Amino acid sequence: MEDNAYCIILVGGEGKRLWPISDKKKPKPFLPLITEKTLIEETVNRIKDIFPKERIKFVLSNKYKTLCSKIFPYFTEENYIIEPCPRDTSAAIGLSLKYTPDDSTLVVLSSDHYVSDKENFQRQILSGAKFLENNPDFVLVFGIKPKRPEAGYGYVKRKEPLDDGIFKVERFFEKPNKEDAKVYLKNPNYFWNAGIFIFRKKRMEELFSIHLPEHCKVILDSEIKDQRFKSLEKISIDYGIMEKIDTIGMIEGDFLWDDIGSYNSLSRIHRPDENKNLVFGDCTGISTKNCIIWSDNGKIVTIGVSGLVIAYCDGRVLVAKKERVDEIKGLVDIIENED
Repeated sequence: MEDNAYCIILVGGEGKRLWPISDKKKPKPFLPLITEKTLIEETVNRIKDIFPKERIKFVLSNKYKTLCSKIFPYFTEENYIIEPCPRDTSAAIGLSLKYTPDDSTLVVLSSDHYVSDKENFQRQILSGAKFLENNPDFVLVFGIKPKRPEAGYGYVKRKEPLDDGIFKVERFFEKPNKEDAKVYLKNPNYFWNAGIFIFRKKRMEELFSIHLPEHCKVILDSEIKDQRFKSLEKISIDYGIMEKIDTIGMIEGDFLWDDIGSYNSLSRIHRPDENKNLVFGDCTGISTKNCIIWSDNGKIVTIGVSGLVIAYCDGRVLVAKKERVDEIKGLVDIIENED
């Protein structure tokens, strides 16, 4: 990787649809959902061969910096960019611009995704950075060929090829309804938006000044004040910039990808047992089928149940039908308002 390239890892989001195992105190980047390593460890392991540690930066809150420091004792203060408060991906990416050199190329990743093939992933990052050397006005996003009609992801529609494995983007689509998602699945030009970006810093600064002038003023043009930062509109980079520009390229991801956003996503990564159960922790069942069962620190016993998600963590219990796990987020909001 060129000497002016930086990897920016966004560490945010509570993973509410994975409650109670994921919460504000220990959100999903800090959980071992794929292997015995946490998701954020998997993310760093995925890119450390092409980015030296001094060019890896985390954007996160102070409370998550403490968790990071325990996992990565070899990172220093220079590796951390502190968010005064979460204001979505536009603000987080804006902060990364403030703390990287003017001539740099930035690769922006989430800290909690699953990527199946590290070598292909690295190769395509290098290919994208190379493309930007001759096309600095472009912003690149990774697109993943849909495997199912997924209403929980944003989509990108590609046009003509720009380079090997890189295509011009016609437009972005926010999370569709189920019927539109079925239509997208049948069209070979629609891809999931993986939320992985590559761009030149100077180009992104230009785009902030045009499309997010208040972010530019508060983050880039002055000393950051907590109160002013908190007043920023909470807006994603997709809404704030990507949907408004036409110089976007899509790298067609040559690997399996998942954002591990819910309990059902665990079934796409882990192989179930002979009764189609996924079991994590101390669990014993009789006549139990097609369930996802997670216990962090206690024993779960089941008899004659099917199609359920059962999770126990820190004295909190979740029991839900698998087809209704997307409602967990709303339930967590209710619980938090009660508290």
